[in-house]
Amino acid sequence: MCKQRNLGDMWFFKRLKCGCARIGVYIGIIAFISVAIVAALLPLNSIAYAKNSYNAAKGLHIANVSVMTKQKTVRTQGEYMFTKRSASLLITFDGLDASEIRNAHKATVSVGRYQIVSAKADLAKTEAVSSLVNIRYKIRPRVLGIVRVELQKEGIYDLQDISIRLAAVTMHPKRIWGGADSNPHVSKQTNYISNENRLSSNKLRSRKPILSIPDSVLNASDLTKDNSYSKRSRYIVIDKTAPRLSVSYDNNASYEGKYFRNNRASRILIQDDSFVFSYLLHDSFPIAKVFADGKQVMVLTAKSFKNDGVHTNVWYADVSFSGDASWDVRYCVEDLSGNVSSSISNKFIIDTLAPTVSITGVQQGGAYSHAVVPTLVIK
Repeated sequence: MCKQRNLGDMWFFKRLKCGCARIGVYIGIIAFISVAIVAALLPLNSIAYAKNSYNAAKGLHIANVSVMTKQKTVRTQGEYMFTKRSASLLITFDGLDASEIRNAHKATVSVGRYQIVSAKADLAKTEAVSSLVNIRYKIRPRVLGIVRVELQKEGIYDLQDISIRLAAVTMHPKRIWGGADSNPHVSKQTNYISNENRLSSNKLRSRKPILSIPDSVLNASDLTKDNSYSKRSRYIVIDKTAPRLSVSYDNNASYEGKYFRNNRASRILIQDDSFVFSYLLHDSFPIAKVFADGKQVMVLTAKSFKNDGVHTNVWYADVSFSGDASWDVRYCVEDLSGNVSSSISNKFIIDTLAPTVSITGVQQGGAYSHAVVPTLVIK
């Protein structure tokens, strides 16, 4: 016969007699019941988030701005670069890491456009010319974003008035281990970089950070210390319009349109929006060349002109033709961007002295019985 054993004599129940053991069992039972209740109440795959935010725009700055024009020769004087065709800006910026730059695809680049408002070349901003462009990048030797923008409109562009706004983007997370996420419609988190751990009721999953780049503005003033615009051109002047040139004379009383008995003077009038730069920068282009009897006696450049005091684009100069001579005057204007006006050429003769007549070979009132040969001299 089998010996009947008392349950109280079993080792397991003997251990339960210990108060600490009993407490541990009770806690385990309560925890199990709590987890079961939570699992029943939460929807399947429901997720609790824990996020740490980081400002992705911090530390971003423009590293360099390069200018490319679509004409072979471009004049640069002082802080100004002059062109009569459109120009391209190649802008590089840094401050993003490799993962961030690979996922920043579009940017809005704005460049300040100005116009002249005084004869001293004071400028006033008219607009910010904006373009939505693609972002390129390079990773080595350092991470750089690269954008290219075209400047088409006429005007004066300030390279220290550039901003780049990165469009907000999100990098989809990649699974590292556990719990496949087959749902492609993962809600995108914007305006922060988050480190995210997800705990669901049925699976434990860990993910790489979801990367979001907020709308960020970079200004050209955020240059690194080794990039100084004071050593390079600051302004790009795009001028596609030729100067308008006209010449008027105060004395048009002539014989056969060529001979003048009195001195005369001309007024040269130039209408050009960027002529003020030719004046202030002492451009040496000969606007008027004056010849007297085949010898060059005068050359007028932009410095010889004056502003009319009313319009910033109207300039004039006077030329005096004094003295008897055969005059030849040639007028033409070329602005610093390379636009050339129509040319004007005038030839005329000024003779202010009355002619003198003298007769030689005979005497006044004389009578001759032989042939004589008088000589008539006209001066």
